[in-house]
Amino acid sequence: MRQYCVSEFLLVIAVLMAGVLVTTAHAQTCSIAAWSSATGSVQPIGSGTSPKGKKYEGECALTVDAVAAPGYVTTSAPSDEALFTARFYFYLDHFDLSSGEAIIFTARDGGDKQVQFAVREVSGVPHLVAAYRSGGGLVEHGTTTPLQGTWNAVTATWSAGSGDGTFAARLNGALVVSESGLDNGSEKVNEVDLGLINDPAASGDMVFDAFEMRRTADEPPLLEVNELFNISTRAEVLNLNNIVIAGFVIVGDTPKCVIVRGRGQSLPPFANGDPRLEDPQLTLKSGATTIGFNDNWQDDAESAQIIQDLGRAPGAVSDSAIYTCLEPGAYTALLRGSAGTGRGIGIVEVIDADLGTPYLANISTRAKVGNVNRVVIAGFIINGTESRTVLIKGRGPSLVDADPNLAGATLPDPRLVLKSGSTTLVENDDWAQATNQADIVATGKAPGYEKESAILTTLPPGPYTVLMFAVGGELGIGIIEVLDTEGGSIEPN
Repeated sequence: MRQYCVSEFLLVIAVLMAGVLVTTAHAQTCSIAAWSSATGSVQPIGSGTSPKGKKYEGECALTVDAVAAPGYVTTSAPSDEALFTARFYFYLDHFDLSSGEAIIFTARDGGDKQVQFAVREVSGVPHLVAAYRSGGGLVEHGTTTPLQGTWNAVTATWSAGSGDGTFAARLNGALVVSESGLDNGSEKVNEVDLGLINDPAASGDMVFDAFEMRRTADEPPLLEVNELFNISTRAEVLNLNNIVIAGFVIVGDTPKCVIVRGRGQSLPPFANGDPRLEDPQLTLKSGATTIGFNDNWQDDAESAQIIQDLGRAPGAVSDSAIYTCLEPGAYTALLRGSAGTGRGIGIVEVIDADLGTPYLANISTRAKVGNVNRVVIAGFIINGTESRTVLIKGRGPSLVDADPNLAGATLPDPRLVLKSGSTTLVENDDWAQATNQADIVATGKAPGYEKESAILTTLPPGPYTVLMFAVGGELGIGIIEVLDTEGGSIEPN
């Protein structure tokens, strides 16, 4: 039997004390003592042993070997709840469900199941199957949702009622089930199970992490993801070396799902009449290998549906978008105009589609730096509740070191301006003249040329923009880079 454990933040529960609702998260130790009971041989495996790169305090997770199932933990902390929200992550680690289904979550009133989630293989692909109590029995929802080859986040919201009960479920942020008018007999939830609750004919591991439960859907999250989140860059899209190229790195040891968008006509018109990119095309590469291409975002119906469900559909049918799950590593997204559609100003964006799994880091964009609307503007978001230290670099001359074909075409003297809204926070022209030049050197990521620029600063959560200008009007190709110096973390509120 494989060992299992529960991290300090795998079980975080709001408690009812003296009839007063308390919404504070309660940390648990990395031990099955955090749960009311365990079925199967369940033992803590200690800190520092998190499979699959999760970043919770204690760094351990609940791992179940399908061959040894059932194996699950139970909490009776819910005290006859008539309304609750539960969330958890799970990962199919070489999990092979040869037949039947694996029940992974139940919320119960004694022996009566009010909510159940299962994993079922449909046409060779594992799907999430949701069921809920109504009319005296458990009713399976007609829609099953395919699972990604990464961490999958499941959220369930349920309320008791005789003809007015409700149930909703989200998978990786997308609403997949929404039911009302349910008759569950006004029963309550007083026990929750998590793990492999039945004995499926399966092999491999299933890994669970980050279980949390709240009494109301509008309570603040008990777990807060702190990470560098999303990157967008606006620039003039030309041809040959002057297309826009966005680079990003996925850090971790499991795949991460992202949405990459190329936008043109959905941008608001420019007051001076500068053209917007008429028909953007996106090419996604890993090294020299093309791994994705899109012209119009609705071309791929399955991907378009996911993008729409996540609320990330571009604003024009001619815009492009790619939804994909990628292994950790470095990637580039190339934005250009379709043949014969001319040049224009466009935006390339890389959007985190699954918060809490491996992190985006070291995001950068290469583009031609011009003037007025043609300066390069990069945007990024710091997500969570904690400040983060980032290193922002504006490079030009050093691009020739990697690509001699750019000789004579690079930006000779870039200048960076960091803004929060319309407020300028920091500016830098030559990085060696910065007041914290020694700290920049200490990162080991200082620019290679004195005319290049750098800003090392600690920023609170929120959206930011970085503008890269050409000093003295000498235009050329440059790169803006935003590097997370700390890596992501997940903390309790």
